Amino acid sequence: MRDALNHQSHELMINWATQKTVHINALPAVLSQLSGTISHFALRACQCAYSAGRSTDCKDCTYELHWGMPCSHRMRQLDLQKEFLKPEDFHMQWHLPDVS
Repeated sequence: MRDALNHQSHELMINWATQKTVHINALPAVLSQLSGTISHFALRACQCAYSAGRSTDCKDCTYELHWGMPCSHRMRQLDLQKEFLKPEDFHMQWHLPDVS
C-alpha cells in the first residue's frame, strides 16, 4: 500500500512539475494583470461577461456571489477608472497554484 501511494505521489509531482503556464491573448485591460494567476476558465468567463455587458449600473447583481468572479458591471466601472482586477477579487477556487 505504501509503495502504491509513493508511486501515485511521484506521478502527481511529475505532472505538476511539467505543467507550463499559457497566457491568454487579447484580454480586456481590466483583466490583463491576471494572466498566470487565475484559471483560464475564470478569465474566459469574465472576458465573455465583459463583452456581453455594457452597463456600469449594478442593481441586485448576484453573479459574484454565485460564481466567485467579478460581474460585468464591476469590470466596466474599474475599466472606466483605468484600474485592474486583482487576484483577491476572485474566489480561491479560481486561483492557480504558485509554481515558483
